[in-house]
Formats: sequence, structure tokens, C-alpha cells
Amino acid sequence: MNNLMIADDDLNFSKQLFNNIIQKNKEIRLCNISTNGKEAISAIKALDKSDIVLLDLKLPKLDGIELLKQLKDISDLPYIIVISGNIEQLYQEKEALKVVCGVISKPVDYDKLEKIIKELTLKEQQEMQKEFIIQQLNKFRFNQNSKAFGYLVETLLIAIMFRNDVDNIEKNIYVKAAKRYKTKAINVKWSIEKLITSMYLNTNSKIICEYFNFYEERKPTTKCLINTIIDKYEKAKE
Repeated sequence: MNNLMIADDDLNFSKQLFNNIIQKNKEIRLCNISTNGKEAISAIKALDKSDIVLLDLKLPKLDGIELLKQLKDISDLPYIIVISGNIEQLYQEKEALKVVCGVISKPVDYDKLEKIIKELTLKEQQEMQKEFIIQQLNKFRFNQNSKAFGYLVETLLIAIMFRNDVDNIEKNIYVKAAKRYKTKAINVKWSIEKLITSMYLNTNSKIICEYFNFYEERKPTTKCLINTIIDKYEKAKE
């Protein structure tokens, strides 16, 4: 679930804004409404990087442009979407633009806003999935500096998103991964298979057997590796 913060001096507008958003995204939770810039900057600094901020530029005490400039050197900021009736002012401020993930003019185009929010939540979800995948692969002795390792991570990300396609991995998953890297699906397949073989030869057999619930020593197939990591990911979400 993503937390949502709104910074706007018009409280009625903020409530209307949130009501429109929640109709299309039930996973969003309102965590803060700030009506001036000083309140807003303190609240923004306290948020997690996965949270979303809808920020008006015309704020009392500390205007939105100055607020954004004060945030530019802070790491792990939440996703900031500017909603303003004067967005031209923002485009003249390069320092402020550095921390902005999206811009919406007033009156609000809610379809455009929903699209931006979905893209940001999907991006955050994929980052979390990638982090989980790397954690799992770190249990084994993979060559993480190889191009094949990138193919494997991308294949796993796609497989998590399109779980039903794993049954036909060569025609579905490999093809999608190949497009990402602008190569051929057969190159992805062969590279991953060689990578897994190398991992198998360099990883303690006890670790492999315990992870995959093997009763005897053997090399996991690509499909076995993918399905096992997907199953662990699904269980971790519960």
C-alpha cells in the first residue's frame, strides 16, 4: 500500500483530490494533508521513498518552488507530483525539477493523474521485486557481473508479472526479456542455462538441495529456479 500526502492551501480541494484518486486506487492511503509549505517540507522528509506527494506550488509560509529546491540534495525522497495552476513557473526552475516525478496542471486531469500514479506504484513494486530476486540469487555463487545475470534477473521480473507464461518460458518469458536487452530469445536462454550450470558447479550442494527441496544432488533447471523463486516471493507477500 502506498501512502499519499497532499500539500495544498485549499483543504476542500485536497479532500476532493483524494476522493477522486481513491475511487480508482483502493490501495492508496491518505497519510497527511499540509496547508502550508513549512508543514509540508517537514512531512515530506518523514515519508518513505515509496510514498507519493501531491504538491501545489502556491503555498503560504514556504512556496512550492523553494520547498522543492530545499529537497534536491536529500536521498530517498518520496515520489513528488506537482499539481498547480502555474506549471510554467516550475519549468523555469531546473533545481526544483530535479525532485519532481510528474506535473499536472489545474483544473486536474484525473485520468492523467491516475496514469502517473500507476506508473510510480508499478515502478516501486518492480524495485521491491528486484530487491527480493537479488536476495534470493545471493544465496548461490552466481557471476553477478555477467550479462547472463542481467538476463536472469529480467527473466525473473517478467515471470513474476506473467506467472502463467512460465509454462511456455521460451516463447513468452525469454522473448520479453530479449526485447528488453535488444537481443534474441535463444541468446537469453543459452546464457541463463550456462550461468546456472556455473552456479551449480561453484555452489555447495547442500545449499542447493535445501533451497529447492531436492532429495539428492542435482542441477536445478531454469524453470525450476524461476518457479521456486516465484513461490517464495508469493509466500513473502502473504
